[in-house]
Amino acid sequence: MHKTSPKPFCFTVMPFEQLLDDVYNLAIKAACNENDVFCERVDKQIFTEKITDRIINQISKADFLIADMSNENPNVFYEVGYAHALNKPLVFITQSIEDIPFDLKDYPHILYDPNDISKLKDDLNEKIKYVKMLPSETVLREYPLTFDIRCNIEQANNFDEINRFYDKINFTFIGHNKSIQTFNPKKLKIYLKIRGWRFRAISDKNYNSIIELPNGDFQYDLKLNDVILPNSYFSLSIGFLTNLESIDLSNVKFTLSSLTENNSMEHEIHVPRPNF
Repeated sequence: MHKTSPKPFCFTVMPFEQLLDDVYNLAIKAACNENDVFCERVDKQIFTEKITDRIINQISKADFLIADMSNENPNVFYEVGYAHALNKPLVFITQSIEDIPFDLKDYPHILYDPNDISKLKDDLNEKIKYVKMLPSETVLREYPLTFDIRCNIEQANNFDEINRFYDKINFTFIGHNKSIQTFNPKKLKIYLKIRGWRFRAISDKNYNSIIELPNGDFQYDLKLNDVILPNSYFSLSIGFLTNLESIDLSNVKFTLSSLTENNSMEHEIHVPRPNF
């Protein structure tokens, strides 16, 4: 029967040296193929973002990693540290025990001879079979983003061109990425939708665009400036000027919407009554 479930993903971190190409192709990748595991390393991929962003993204998505500690490569040490922070299973290999950093000496390593690639492949086969039995944390069944939404209303000391007072409504959204995914600003969209009234934003620095939807809602595309790393927090804010004497806030609906490649979520916002 043909399998429809995705293969486990193994991301390989190792020095990009021609002398190690056989280690990758004939041992690491071959052992993964024999165990029905999808295996890649970053220099063999096609991508458009910065290579460091790509590496962080791939470590986040990987079910497990194979790390070659040979030659004490600082990039490999950095990537292993990040994988450990995400509690990713790691399979360590090395050509010399002298290349293992102090903090990793307690972890088992496969010591291999670069002139005996078939032996390394056999040793990796056994490790990969074991790692495949570990529970996967990369399949997220719940939406990974949560928000703490804060709103306050204040009387602003602003006048418009005809000297009318305006009131100020401030929104602050504290987001928490609970997942092990990395979100690029291009692949995560967060919108504030307002139904029932057109508000004037104080600054366009906090949003990319505003559009009027077919149902009459106004939608602000809030601006994300940085990559959102796994288990990290981020903050968004936007403020509006309006004359509260001319509207009934109970008839206005505010909704925060977040959209990723795989999920969408809406959060209805409660706006407090002004205390003035």
